[in-house]
Amino acid sequence: MKRSHLATVATLLLVLLTLVSWQLIEREASASALAVNAALKLAVIGGVFLELDRSRRIWAALAALIGIGILGGAVLLMGA
Repeated sequence: MKRSHLATVATLLLVLLTLVSWQLIEREASASALAVNAALKLAVIGGVFLELDRSRRIWAALAALIGIGILGGAVLLMGA
């Protein structure tokens, strides 16, 4: 798959996930549903940003650790 196709698919996925998060908020979904949606967004952004087939493993691990920290903090704040 060409990089332009990959970028187009990633953009469409992010728009779709943003619309899904809007619907989840409108329907007052649970915090875990919002966290799963945020995790999917982080995965798409991380995959495109890192281009995992070209980056070093340490960058992928660092991105995963930051993503876990963001999601963990978000879940803790939602419970407050």
